[in-house]
This record gives sequence, C-alpha cells and structure tokens, in this order.
Amino acid sequence: MWYPNSTAPLLQSFSTPEALSTFKSFPFIAQTIMAGAAVICLPRQFHVAVVDNLSLEHLKTARWLFPLYLGLIAITIPIISVAGQTLLANTSAEPDTYVLEMALISGSGFAKILVFLGGLSAATAMIIVATLTLSTMLTNDVILPKLLSKHSTTYHHHNVSKIILVTRRFVIAGLLLLAYLYHNQMGNGRSLASIGLIAFSLVIQLLPAIVGGLYWRKGHANGVYAGLISGIIVWVLWFTLLLFEETSNAQLNNDNISFIAIISLATNFIAYLIFSYFATERLIDRIQAQAFVAPREILNNQANKASISVTTGDLKTLLSTFMGEKRCQRLVEDFQHNSNTFTDADTAPPARFIIFCERALGGVLGGSSAKALIDSVLSGKKLGFEEVINFFDDSTQAIKFNTSALFTSIENLDQGISVIDKNLNLVAWNKRYLKLFN
Repeated sequence: MWYPNSTAPLLQSFSTPEALSTFKSFPFIAQTIMAGAAVICLPRQFHVAVVDNLSLEHLKTARWLFPLYLGLIAITIPIISVAGQTLLANTSAEPDTYVLEMALISGSGFAKILVFLGGLSAATAMIIVATLTLSTMLTNDVILPKLLSKHSTTYHHHNVSKIILVTRRFVIAGLLLLAYLYHNQMGNGRSLASIGLIAFSLVIQLLPAIVGGLYWRKGHANGVYAGLISGIIVWVLWFTLLLFEETSNAQLNNDNISFIAIISLATNFIAYLIFSYFATERLIDRIQAQAFVAPREILNNQANKASISVTTGDLKTLLSTFMGEKRCQRLVEDFQHNSNTFTDADTAPPARFIIFCERALGGVLGGSSAKALIDSVLSGKKLGFEEVINFFDDSTQAIKFNTSALFTSIENLDQGISVIDKNLNLVAWNKRYLKLFN
C-alpha cells in the first residue's frame, strides 16, 4: 500500500549523491545554525529550562534526555517524508501537513483521532507556553516597574495582585491579537516551515547580546543596541526585497530567508564587537561584567592548595572576625560533633570544613560573598575592586534580609516589646506594645 510500484528500499532517495550534497549546502548549514540559536534565544526555551526548573539536578537528566528525544523525533522525519511524497505526489499538500493528509486518506478513524489530538496538543502547548512566557517577561520587566514606580505612593499600602493579574491578561490578549494579525498578513500562502524560519531569523538577533553578555567582559550596552539596530535594519531591507519578489517557489523563499538571517546576524555580531570594544567603561559596567562574565572561580583540589599556606586556625579566625568568638566556637564544636571529626588549628582544613565555613559565613554575608572570601583566603588572591563592590552588595542584602526577618518576628509576638537606645529613647516597638498603652 505504501510503496506499491517499486521494489527499491524506502529510504534509498536519501542516500543518493544529490541528497548527500544537501548537507554541504548553504541553506542547510544556515538553517542548522538558526535552529541551534533559536534553542538559546527563544523565550519559551528559557522559561522551560530556567523559570520552570525546580532543581538543578534536572539539568543533568535534560543533558542526555533532550538530545535523545530530538534524535528519536528526527529518525521519523525521513520515513514520513518518503511516505508523503509517494502517497501525495499528485496533490497540492504541503510537506508540513503530510501527517495530517496521510491520516485522512488512510481510512482509519483511530489514526485520524490520534493525529488530530497530537497536532492539537502540540499546537496549543506551544501557543500557551510562548504566550505566557512573553506576557510574563513584558509584565515583570517592562510594564510593572514603570507602573509601580510612577504610582509608588498609591500602591504602597494596597494589594497589587489584582493589578498584576489584569495587566498580564491584557498583555496576553494583545500578544494573541498581534499573532492573529501576523497570520492574516504574512501566513497566507506560506508553509509552516517558512513562517518558522521567518521567526527564527529575527529572534536570533538576540544571540550576540546573550553570548557576549555571558562570556565577553568587554561586552557593552552600546554594542548591544548597535548590533540589534543594524541587524534588524539589514533584516528588514532584505526581507522587504523578498516580499516584492513574486515567486511561487517555496524552496527559493526558504533559501532566501536563510541567507537574510545569516547576513543580518553577521552584521549584528560585527556591530556588537566594534561598538563594545570602543565603548567607555563605567563602574557599573565593570561590576556587571564581574557578576556575569567572571563568576567566582571554582578551585580544584582546595584542600591540597590550602595545606601549603592556610590552616584550619586561619579559617576559624576568619569566622570569629565576622561572627564573634563565642558564636564561632559554638558552631565549630557543633561541626565537630556532627561530623565526628577533630579540627587541629595547625593542620590544613579538610574539604568538609571549608564547605562548613562557606555556609556559616553565608548566613552573615550572603552566599556568593562568602564563597568569594573563602576562595580568596585559600588561593591567596586579592579581591578585585569589582569583587569588593559585589561583596558589599551581597552583604547589604543579607543584612537587610536579617533585619526584615527580625522585625517580622517581633511584630508577630504575643508579648509587647519595645527597644530603647543608650539615651533611653524609644526606637522600636511592636503592635502588641501599642495596644498595651493605647
């Protein structure tokens, strides 16, 4: 039924020299680059991989499971392609709809229902995730900061959850409306692959900013703006020419879209590099670069390095400096009791004691600042100016958090509590204290 007029192998057409030469063609290479870049740049990918990721351990599973899933899906594509070309050769069916068309001509009600449910679930899932992700980004990063800062006094004592909910719903409705308008203007007469390539060719313009922001210390906001503007201008100009080109060859259109995507992306990269390299660095730029590009170095074999110059006693002294002698001694005794180990002040600190010191200091200074301080002591490396700024920023946040937790605890006690300073002035109190004295 599936290949009645030939005894040749089903997938023989994929092993011909002409078919194999496709792997070396520019459109194939360009579309592969676009697909790989889209995995990094698409908002829904970030939402699924980062926002909805409940545990870092899930990444270890995703590293092998996700490529395996993609590989299994890719194996079925040649089979569907050959079957569709054979059964639907004399029809006007697009390759994107081969699965649907073959289900319709199969005569099987079960196959029709199965394909319908699969297509419906895939389409709705993509729309729901993409819309929720974009609405969350626009609401949290664009609309709400401006709205709440402009009316900060109005919303200070009010519950803003309803405002956030209504705002997000309006953003979702606006995104769906824009998608509908795009479909009416651009989607008619184009295959699903062409529409996807158009979206990919534009969204990958974020790639230079993302990669440069993570791995290049000299990356600058001026370079990001220049790259995005130049890349989008090139994309719009070339794509406008493509729209005016009247052709019914879908493959030619896809090849042109791939060409436009690579040219605009290359322009984006060049502008990003040039404007970032010649931009004047400010202090805030150096601080951000230190926080994102050069995170705290992970020292290998810390115990071996520490045995040369740093002792357990040195780390105890560091703890007592920030936490006080009594508290430090109590924490060290608890560590020795729980781990069944004895820490000699003149010996190299074991790895478990180093981790303990990081966690103990983290409660006072913040996690990243504590690690930076411990790493600096173990390696003998001086903290850079940017690291010191980040150090005190984390410490300030930790202090604010501890202060907030303290006042929250006092406020919810059943006893009336008041605090006075050295001059016997009343400086703090809770609600229960006010009720006692009306």
